[in-house]
Amino acid sequence: MCARCAFKAHDNRVPQSLPLIRSSSDLAMFQKTLDSYLRSMASESVVDAIVKSLEFRKILLELTYELGLEDDSGLRAALHVDEERIATLLLSILQSHAAQNSVLRLEGDSAQSFLDVVQNLLDKGFLIAQEHSQMARRIIGKLSAACDKLPSSLFIAGVDGREEHPTFVGGYGEIYRATYSAQTVALKYVRAVHYLRGTELRRLRLKFAREALVWKDLHHPHILPFLGIDLGNFPARLGLVSPWMENGTVLKYLQDHGHANVDKLLSEVAQGLQYLHSRNIVHGDLRGANILITKDWSACLADFGLSVFTDVTASTSNRAGSVYWMAPELLDPQRFGNGKFTRTPASDVYAYGCVCFELYTGQPPYRDLLEPAALLKVLNGERPGRPPGPPAMLDLLWAYVTQYWAESAITRPTSETVVQNMAAVASKRKYQRPAVLQSDIQRGLLDTRSSSSAAPASRDIQAELRAAGVNTGVLREGPVIVKGTGKFVSWFWENTWLVLKEQTLNLYKSENLSLQASILLRDVTKIERTDVKPHCLLLETQDRRYFLSLKNDDELYGWKDDIYSRSPLAVVIGTPSDFVQRGLPNGWNKLLRLAHAEQRNERKAARLAAHRKRERELEYAVTTLMRGM
Repeated sequence: MCARCAFKAHDNRVPQSLPLIRSSSDLAMFQKTLDSYLRSMASESVVDAIVKSLEFRKILLELTYELGLEDDSGLRAALHVDEERIATLLLSILQSHAAQNSVLRLEGDSAQSFLDVVQNLLDKGFLIAQEHSQMARRIIGKLSAACDKLPSSLFIAGVDGREEHPTFVGGYGEIYRATYSAQTVALKYVRAVHYLRGTELRRLRLKFAREALVWKDLHHPHILPFLGIDLGNFPARLGLVSPWMENGTVLKYLQDHGHANVDKLLSEVAQGLQYLHSRNIVHGDLRGANILITKDWSACLADFGLSVFTDVTASTSNRAGSVYWMAPELLDPQRFGNGKFTRTPASDVYAYGCVCFELYTGQPPYRDLLEPAALLKVLNGERPGRPPGPPAMLDLLWAYVTQYWAESAITRPTSETVVQNMAAVASKRKYQRPAVLQSDIQRGLLDTRSSSSAAPASRDIQAELRAAGVNTGVLREGPVIVKGTGKFVSWFWENTWLVLKEQTLNLYKSENLSLQASILLRDVTKIERTDVKPHCLLLETQDRRYFLSLKNDDELYGWKDDIYSRSPLAVVIGTPSDFVQRGLPNGWNKLLRLAHAEQRNERKAARLAAHRKRERELEYAVTTLMRGM
């Protein structure tokens, strides 16, 4: 029906292109395919028409290339008109409950075709009205959950160079570093947790699928970009691909560089949140750990696993997320007349108020209490006092924060107002560019006193190593700093020489020094483990002591290397060939592996026990609260 109208104009143009057609049989094949397409589009079922449209359009496009008609303006115009008519068919489905139910009964290839057609219409902008595009995204989400499929356009190929071990591991997710299109990327996967089976594992997979569907259409300077889904590294698991943020989370940034720019970052977070709300999307899990710092030191929102489209009829039984950032109406929906647990823009604004407190203090409100106790305080209308500082929170910002976490959702300002508020707050402080660039540090900038001699990214490091008489056949590629004499005073291999990375190069909070400092490895007289806190090293020079926190015990004791067996617990002098390993007993790696295995088992058991304990405490707290009402 729609295609017949669309292609009618083109039917009279085919003879003009006959010189390009190789034979009459080619033309007959083209006409036969077109006729089949027209019949399918005239089907009584609009759902069937959309499902079949993808297959026939693919065949028609292949034939146009084979027949040399790809540049035919009439054919292109006809295809465009046809897509507009398919969009009209889709709108008729979205406005009919019966048709939507038919869509949700689709399976296999039919479901995949429908997902691909609708996503194509969204990508090409055929659904102009925001209401229509939102309805289309909802039907994609529902069908995706029903058939466990995703639009094909979300998947990408060419992600390689994945590290063997994840850089970050959470409760049910893990993040690897890899490469895609010549840039470093983050791969976020559902963890392969052995005790997850059946329904629970499917729930996690659906959470990742929902995150991909929401994230794909978000484009804003303060939203982490979504690059696609990778299936090449772990075919059985969804891998969400995004640019790698070397500067880490906003909490790490503030810890490393101080709070001079905290109000600027809060303003940028507000802008990202307002963008989501303008698209009728609730973030649902706004907190410091989900705010990253870009290479130009701006804030961007990440982790959309709990995000939902706003709808007065929408509710969910998924109460995931942390109590410390939850609005009162989420903690006890019945008490506030909601009936159901429903994330809203107002609950996001409440979480934003908690983020303001968190970025100034390093902790969300009542983090020193167990979740049940924190829950009771919030439900009793209590809020923490103004952060004592330093840094000192401006009077204006504190006044706004008290509005953001107001008990009544209807009295909280909209995110649009929050953006205006935070712009006024940020304008009262002058922006200060961080003194030490993280990117420079990770490129090997160790000796800041001779930074002008650091090798630029374009230098041929391997050639310089060979010129210095170093056998490059046994070295991993990596930037090196060279002094004027040509002597190498520092070096590192990405993901291999772990101690020569930012935590060692850029130290702070030492025993005798409160400011940032850089040290030369040749000045280090002692490196040993300390129990000041987990995964901690003590580094001593002739006049100072430094305490260095690493990510895990693996970074304390080394790694696998085909050529050398090295450890950060060593004194390093001269060129890479002068490594001296001290203090490690024979068979240490074997002992370490056994210790790690035992620790992992203990941590798993502890996590399960803690989770069950929290559930019991929360259930008791809620029961006690309800009895008192």
